[in-house]
Amino acid sequence: MTILKVFYAFKNPETENEKSILKCAKKKGLSQENIYCFNQDDWIWAIQNISYAKSIPDIMVFDKTGKLLKYREESQCNGQAFSFISSLTKDNRYDYDTLILMKDLKNKLYDIKGKKVSFEANDSTDYFVFIYWAVWIGRLNKNHVKVWENDAKNNSNCNIEVIKINMDMQEWWEQH
Repeated sequence: MTILKVFYAFKNPETENEKSILKCAKKKGLSQENIYCFNQDDWIWAIQNISYAKSIPDIMVFDKTGKLLKYREESQCNGQAFSFISSLTKDNRYDYDTLILMKDLKNKLYDIKGKKVSFEANDSTDYFVFIYWAVWIGRLNKNHVKVWENDAKNNSNCNIEVIKINMDMQEWWEQH
């Protein structure tokens, strides 16, 4: 474990705030837009009930109707996310996962200052890629999260919107 911690630059999870989250995003080359988080209760709900939120980093992909696409079996690692995001097209048909609908997830989002957000889907968007990430995962932000974000941005076969959900404990939780 110590070797992995050093190799991936993992650190012990700490309470983060807007400044530290944006600093990490900038350092790892992530877009500083579309970064959201959960309140404390929904954070607990996510790590207890959503396998994707437990295995950080990971993704969830929803189609324009808000249905969750099944990009891997639950027992598989997130490695398939790399080819899956790049292969998304408007015309392909995908299997669905019944774990959650996008409307149920987007209603739980806050900005990284702790303000409830009203998330409105753009009509021209074909897919929504929710990326679960955290400051403490170190290099995985650069060699997973950044790659997934770029794969979505560079996919010319469809219009993809990326929503990054920061899974660090939030400083603003103490104020609510």
